[in-house]
Amino acid sequence: MNKRIICMVSLLFCVLLTFLSLTSCGTSKADPALVGHWESDNSDPYLFVFNENGTGRLFDSLTTRSFTYTVKDGTVSFSYDVDYDYVLESAKYTIENHVLTLVSPDGNTRTYTNAD
Repeated sequence: MNKRIICMVSLLFCVLLTFLSLTSCGTSKADPALVGHWESDNSDPYLFVFNENGTGRLFDSLTTRSFTYTVKDGTVSFSYDVDYDYVLESAKYTIENHVLTLVSPDGNTRTYTNAD
């Protein structure tokens, strides 16, 4: 009986380990071109800081917000807390001539210039 339980637990562990390794293959925490400081080109005074480890900060005139992010297939996904509510947002992004362009799912476009 004990050998059977140990075998089942071992099998479950192997399946879980395989699942975790496969789901992490398509996602990278950071695009090297995205890492750095990005200042808003819009009238809103925003500054994004993207770190290599998949964390970042957003600064505006009123607040500073920490976030985590992942990148996959030209989309950056942000997660952060607002008043203890978990928020997940995503945007398509491109980087050209030191300009980061973010396009939200509703088509809202914002541009940021590399400040490094």
